Amino acid sequence: MKTSLTTFERKLRRAVLDVVYAQWQALGVPLSSGVSDHNEVIDPEALLWCSLEFVPTEPRLGEGVFEWVRASPDYLIRQRVNRLALAPDPRSCIWCVIDHAKQSRSLDDPKGRSDDACHGLSSRQEVLAYCRSLKPLLERPSSRPIGQPSETAETLLLRARDLLGNDVRHFVLVYLLSNRHGGKIRTIQKWSGYSYRSISDAATRWERAKVVSIDHGYCRLADPVAWHSLLKHESERAVIVDWIGAFGACVRLLRALAKAGRKKLATEGSVVSALVMDTTQAIASALLTDGAPIPQSLAQLQRVLLDKK
Repeated sequence: MKTSLTTFERKLRRAVLDVVYAQWQALGVPLSSGVSDHNEVIDPEALLWCSLEFVPTEPRLGEGVFEWVRASPDYLIRQRVNRLALAPDPRSCIWCVIDHAKQSRSLDDPKGRSDDACHGLSSRQEVLAYCRSLKPLLERPSSRPIGQPSETAETLLLRARDLLGNDVRHFVLVYLLSNRHGGKIRTIQKWSGYSYRSISDAATRWERAKVVSIDHGYCRLADPVAWHSLLKHESERAVIVDWIGAFGACVRLLRALAKAGRKKLATEGSVVSALVMDTTQAIASALLTDGAPIPQSLAQLQRVLLDKK
């Protein structure tokens, strides 16, 4: 029997939040764990951007996320979040409030305005009301200290940022460590969100230093063992996931399901059905480590989507 629209929406929201909670816990935020197999590399900016969708209706998540942003300035690449926030999206308003560099911008600024609402809210007015309610919370002294990140493959990007700073080379390094036989610069560009030229220039500098070899856009590490040692990453295999794509597809689907529910549209409406198919494809193509088994988090999202069919 096919799942009803309301049940499907609730299950998908829970599945996404399970992944989000588990990843924040691995980064040191004191939240109940969700689903994780500790091999998938966490993308902090993708995780933050996805989490902003749910913080208005998940207060504990919001407190933990805001505290992590405040306590971890060296780990967060604001440039990547700002690039995501350029699109018309209700999360852009929330980011403007929590990012100190953007607080001077008016919440009613039409630039980047979106008529959509975060999942669980029904209008832009509710998003703006939530943004205005954040100021006391953000000014309050810290009450939930952030713990230490895990030392599994999940936090490999953070350790690479400790080693290399926020230079784009840390994306090249982590990707090549997770793909033992090397990988295409184009795929690294897709995962990181930086321009192809930026990634190519970074790889070329490393080629001159004999750290990597490049052949027709295909890049390999010269001595991966040394980097594993420097990053304290021994036997585990890091699994790279395109979390920006996977989370983004799930958020778009959840918003469409909420709209369909408010308008009492049929469960099998063409828009919802197309978005279910798009999300299924996004999850299926999100794994960027050749030959790796699908991680538990993606498998859980896939199960929910397949149950809908």
